[in-house]
Amino acid sequence: MIVGIAANPASAGETKIQREALYYVFWGGTLGLLGVIWLLNRQYPDNLPLLVVLFILWLGGIVVVLSLPRLRRGKQTVKQ
Repeated sequence: MIVGIAANPASAGETKIQREALYYVFWGGTLGLLGVIWLLNRQYPDNLPLLVVLFILWLGGIVVVLSLPRLRRGKQTVKQ
């Protein structure tokens, strides 16, 4: 996730770098969460349904957060 955040471009014209940064933020965070879920399941067995809910909430939250810039751009074009 840190690589993706650090690679976020300063200017809005660099969309390729921005897509790559979002890729690293999404997959870095998702793999980190899967690792935490795996460790928690080993430490506290029989907690899998709660961990699956945590994973689904993560997916929903990260999709909303990563789609916010697109939603903002869409609103700006409507105002003009």
